[in-house]
Formats: sequence, structure tokens, C-alpha cells
Amino acid sequence: VDLLIVVVDGRVGFVPEDKDVVLMAQESGKPFVILVNKVDRQQDREIAKADFYQFSADIIATSFEKHDHVDEV
Repeated sequence: VDLLIVVVDGRVGFVPEDKDVVLMAQESGKPFVILVNKVDRQQDREIAKADFYQFSADIIATSFEKHDHVDEV
């Protein structure tokens, strides 16, 4: 595995289980990104990502359902 992708729910926001998964990713020693899904509107991307900045990882906001990549990768 070259890169881990941690997918979280942007509508729900940060939940304790997210922290557990991110900590596992950090402990693996592999590079990882946090993908915040269900961010349907461009103007909501920074709000959806805000809870996850504490993990010092790259964060990408997207919407799989609408096939919309909100952030530039």
C-alpha cells in the first residue's frame, strides 16, 4: 500500500470513530489523506474540513454521489 485514504462523512462531521481510524493510519507509518465525503456545495467545503485539520493531514472534500470533486487535488 502506497497511500491510505480515510473516508469520513462531511454531513455528520467529526465523530470519535474518525479519530480512531486516523490514529490507526498515523500509526501505520504510511502516507494518508482524509477524504471528506458528502460535501455537495463548494461553499461548504472549508466548514466540512475544519474538524479534521487537527490531524495534520491533507484533506480533500468531495461528493461521491454527485461525482463532484470539490477540492483540487
